[in-house]
Amino acid sequence: MTAPAPAPGPAAPRPVVSARRGGPSLAPWIALALLLALAGAAFFALSRPRLVFTNSLTQPVRLAVNGDAALTVPPGATVTVSLSRGATVVGEWASVPPSLTTGAPLGERLHGAFTLREPDGRIQQQARPVVGDTVYFAPVLTNAAGVALKVRVNAGLEGARDCCVLPAGAVRVPVGYWRLWRNSTVEVRDSAGRRAMFPGLGPQVTAPDGTIRLRFNPPDLR
Repeated sequence: MTAPAPAPGPAAPRPVVSARRGGPSLAPWIALALLLALAGAAFFALSRPRLVFTNSLTQPVRLAVNGDAALTVPPGATVTVSLSRGATVVGEWASVPPSLTTGAPLGERLHGAFTLREPDGRIQQQARPVVGDTVYFAPVLTNAAGVALKVRVNAGLEGARDCCVLPAGAVRVPVGYWRLWRNSTVEVRDSAGRRAMFPGLGPQVTAPDGTIRLRFNPPDLR
């Protein structure tokens, strides 16, 4: 006979292996520190003083701030320039007038300057057709007279100047900025000596950019 096998006894307990816990993780604190640093940098950048410059002319303007490379600001556009805290800022702007085929500019080149001492926040500046005590207007001419016309601005007044020759059929041609007085004029002449004039333009110039549209028709020439 085969002897009975002994009943199996309880299995020997196995040791439980547990992961060793270290100190608290630093990752959340590092992420928080980075987030605070980025927020501080963003606040510093956004809170810097800024120049907000608007070109209210019908011509492009070249803007230079503290001698940096000039920016070209299109007509009606606005640019924002970040400034340094606590520093004096010197800015200059000058218009870019239209030109003849010869390259000669039409009208006068408008320009201005400004100085900002310890600027703070948003500082508004603009180019407009009033510089100091001088007001300017910008005739926009249409020649429906059928012949070429020689244009003279402020004819009959002190400081009258020849402008340009306006070809027959020209439509809404800007001829630059000119000094505006209450009795300013725009006069044209054809090759036969006939003339036409728009007088007393001062009160008629009401557009913020100084423009006024003038049209010359055949019956106007006398």
